[in-house]
Amino acid sequence: MKKKTLLLSVFILALLSVAVWISYQTLEVHVSAEQGFNSQNALCGVSEKLDCKKVAKSEWSSIFGIPLGSYGIAFYGFLAFLFLQVFFQGISKLNILIKATHVLFFFSSLFSIWLFIVSKFFIGTLCPLCLILYVINIAIYLVTFFTTEEKGVWKKLKASISIYTQFISTYKKPNVSKVMEALLAICAFALICVWATFSQNLIRRDLGQKQFLSEMNAWPIASKLPIELDLSGSVWGDYYKGDPEALIEIVEFADFECPFCRKLSIDLESILKPYTGKYYFVYKNYPIDQSCNKNIKRAAHESACYASIYTRCAGEQGKFWQAYNYIINLNTFSETSDPELIKDSILHSVGMLDLDYDGLKECMDSGRQRDRVIKDVADGDKLKVKGTPSLYINGKRVKNITKENIVKILDQLS
Repeated sequence: MKKKTLLLSVFILALLSVAVWISYQTLEVHVSAEQGFNSQNALCGVSEKLDCKKVAKSEWSSIFGIPLGSYGIAFYGFLAFLFLQVFFQGISKLNILIKATHVLFFFSSLFSIWLFIVSKFFIGTLCPLCLILYVINIAIYLVTFFTTEEKGVWKKLKASISIYTQFISTYKKPNVSKVMEALLAICAFALICVWATFSQNLIRRDLGQKQFLSEMNAWPIASKLPIELDLSGSVWGDYYKGDPEALIEIVEFADFECPFCRKLSIDLESILKPYTGKYYFVYKNYPIDQSCNKNIKRAAHESACYASIYTRCAGEQGKFWQAYNYIINLNTFSETSDPELIKDSILHSVGMLDLDYDGLKECMDSGRQRDRVIKDVADGDKLKVKGTPSLYINGKRVKNITKENIVKILDQLS
């Protein structure tokens, strides 16, 4: 009997250890799907009917915003700790723990069956990693079922539940030993929960670093895209800085109301200084504003089209870059989203830039530069621009738009 109890305890402990590891794997798959990565786990993506990623992306993969994998790490990890703690405390305590475990895995098995039904009939695919956990839950339930003395399902459950009621009643008159045991268990459970949370953050950070490195190395092997540019210098053409004969071509699709675009435009001033004479920079409009961008279906940056048209109309008076610099440094964008207040702030530059107001108004009322902005949007659509800023160097899209990555690319081309 003693040998049998020890072997069963070792078997259950082994299954719990495997369950902790599989739970960690499911957490990795969940975070990968959350961040748009394909999991490298060999058991995932076997076929359309066995796809961990699809399950991980479903609403059923978390409870209260916490991935099921995190719950699994805490649940199986704490039980594994209890078995390790009790293993050297005698056969009687091991038998009590095995009996106490029975009711937990009765409900875990029911939960596994429910998740299987959800995956099969609601999500339409199964997760191989989850299937392993289902098997472990049912296996531990069956082991505890056939090793408890009571006859019948409900009697076994009742006996298992009684372990918990007896445990609670003994702490009504606690002694130092029992208090220390309880504190140890509580601390262990808390640490395991922290570990489960930390694991999720660790995976997220690791994936973020992998994404950063992959994007840093993506530019050299990216496909060169055909970008339509008109560098003729006419008021209908594209506005650019630098030498159009230079070997480095930098094209930005941006939205004046986008804070990241304005920051990039400001940063580019300092980034490009050391490369003077080696590049030309082209600014193209891609306002996230439904008044001139047909792809935008709801109100968003309601002053973006106005700002784009304004700079191009200023360009008709030879002041495009002056208007551009004024707008990218305009604090009003961060102070309000009211289109009228923003437009008033933009118009304050008329006197500062010494623009002919009547000529500017005629240009903006005519709609001719609005048509040119719409053409920029169409050019962006051909490149499958989905957001701003979008940056292209020598026809290749820069996925990771950071100062370090831009400098790295420019150094390679210089």
